[in-house]
Amino acid sequence: MAGNSGIRFGSVGTVMKIRKNSLFTPVLLLLATGVHAQGSDELKQQVLAVDERFAQAVISNDHAAMEDILAEHAVIVTSTGRVSNHIEKVDSIRNGESQLTRVAIDSEEVYLHGDTAVVSEKLHAQGVAQTDPIDHWIQVTRVYIQRDGEWKLISYHSTRVAEGEAN
Repeated sequence: MAGNSGIRFGSVGTVMKIRKNSLFTPVLLLLATGVHAQGSDELKQQVLAVDERFAQAVISNDHAAMEDILAEHAVIVTSTGRVSNHIEKVDSIRNGESQLTRVAIDSEEVYLHGDTAVVSEKLHAQGVAQTDPIDHWIQVTRVYIQRDGEWKLISYHSTRVAEGEAN
């Protein structure tokens, strides 16, 4: 970019080159880092509130809440490797295919990336899936997107934690 003393953006939220003595630099930095009217703590709390609704919908088999939380094209991957979509997940909740009786969260982190949030947590789940008992430690990643002011679950993936790694 010879002769160009402006800003060049790389991926969203990163500034690769800034002219040093620009009056606009502070404003451009705010725009480039994705600072919004809402602070990141407030956004994280919004995501955690929807995430809690998701957990409650799973535990209470609330298919209406699940319908509301899932994005239209959500992808769900369970710790057994089963892949399902929005309709299949809502139907499995409606039909009571699995019933979690206890979920104990060991650790949880929320990462914000613009209108996308990633929730990563390690938890212990207990219950029944069809007729098989569930008593596993799992690592879960849930991805939410914000559309029209609402956070929607777009991706869910869980992996069983190896016996020696559970605690």
